Amino acid sequence: MRFDIAIEMKDRRVSAENQAVVLQERKDALEKRVDYLSNERGIEAELRRQFDVALEGEQVVVIVDEEETDEIKPLSTSTNDEEDKKWYQFWR
Repeated sequence: MRFDIAIEMKDRRVSAENQAVVLQERKDALEKRVDYLSNERGIEAELRRQFDVALEGEQVVVIVDEEETDEIKPLSTSTNDEEDKKWYQFWR
């Protein structure tokens, strides 16, 4: 009986220690976030990120990747009669 209680208490302790580690990590992350948002630079960065705003006189630069081909191809330009028949039979 005492052995069972000791095992259960050990399991509870390990669980509580794991939970304490998770909570400490969360606390540290929240403290960093508070520090970030406590200064003017952090507030400005968040405003820009969330609301897509810019200061007067700023310009936006959009960078796009080069396309691999210059030609735009349609999804399907030709169908053969056999494919049409299969589609028709499906809806019959």
